Amino acid sequence: MPRSPSARLPLSYNTVAEAYARLEGISGRNELTEVFAGLLKDTPKQELPMLVYLTQGKLRPDFEGVEIGVAEKMALRALTTATGLDADRVYQTYVKLGDIGSAAEKTLEGRKQGTLFSEPLTLGRVYETLLRMSRTGGEGSVETKQR
Repeated sequence: MPRSPSARLPLSYNTVAEAYARLEGISGRNELTEVFAGLLKDTPKQELPMLVYLTQGKLRPDFEGVEIGVAEKMALRALTTATGLDADRVYQTYVKLGDIGSAAEKTLEGRKQGTLFSEPLTLGRVYETLLRMSRTGGEGSVETKQR
């Protein structure tokens, strides 16, 4: 059920992920525009910048030089840890699908997700977590980012 942009409730990240999944399967420009416009309409005004940056694969404007700093190998190690699968199997799934996100989806398919948080996963929470990761540096930062 669509919400107005002035709604006070934060946008569920599930809504964002579902919209991204729909966008991934669309090739027509008009339909892409329609789906993304619907997502923008459902996004509270204060969360629009977060959504737009994440959709571009960014956290902040280019001139700020903010990057998450998670290399491909680190993401694959984190996925191996999260799935409990052999690293080679995770890597082969990644090579076959050509995308870490798709490999994560495939390797986690059918697994029951435990509750990680007592509060719902929102766009703001995901964005702020990624922003904190981007600011993590120095000794132990690789392990911190992986967690």
